[in-house]
Amino acid sequence: MSNVRLALSPMHSGESGGAWWPNSHQPGWELPEILTVLGRLRWVRLSWDDWSVHPSVIELADGEIPLGWNHGILAHRALFCRSSDYLMLTVIPPETAPQRARALLAEAAGFPAASR
Repeated sequence: MSNVRLALSPMHSGESGGAWWPNSHQPGWELPEILTVLGRLRWVRLSWDDWSVHPSVIELADGEIPLGWNHGILAHRALFCRSSDYLMLTVIPPETAPQRARALLAEAAGFPAASR
């Protein structure tokens, strides 16, 4: 069973195609999990400040995926490049209170904002 906390917007368009609430600041633990949902990717770009380590690739059972890092721009964003398109997700910090994080995930998926 997947522990991926992810909400995709119906249109996957605009500044954010959804939101992702990782369980940690470790891309080596988190990215293989989200890839089970998103499928095969060509590369990923992450915001430097959101993660505690900064590898240049993520090793998977069937190969590796290059990682790029943004410094200062696109804070709290992750960009996933597939073969013919890309998906930008807002990254909710792992330490965010569960009620707040769930509200942000729902909002990212296009559900009406609940009272916070």
